[in-house]
Amino acid sequence: MVYGIIELINFAHGDLFMLGAFLTLTLIGWLGLAEGGGAGTVAGIVFMIAAAAVFCASLNWSVDRLVYRPLRGAPKLPRSSPPSG
Repeated sequence: MVYGIIELINFAHGDLFMLGAFLTLTLIGWLGLAEGGGAGTVAGIVFMIAAAAVFCASLNWSVDRLVYRPLRGAPKLPRSSPPSG
């Protein structure tokens, strides 16, 4: 999580893209593409690119809805209560 110049929380998108890469590696194992060769490999690669794109897009959309939207109207710094004593 990064708090940048624009004073908004920024969840580094590299982390989310990394999850897409892990999904792709998992699909390589499940589809048996590690051996390579043939037209099935090309179809598998096209499928993996589409699956990773849909996965990363839905993950980014979920982060936006669950994290960013509630914070957009919030004050920049939380108000602190006076110390009790």
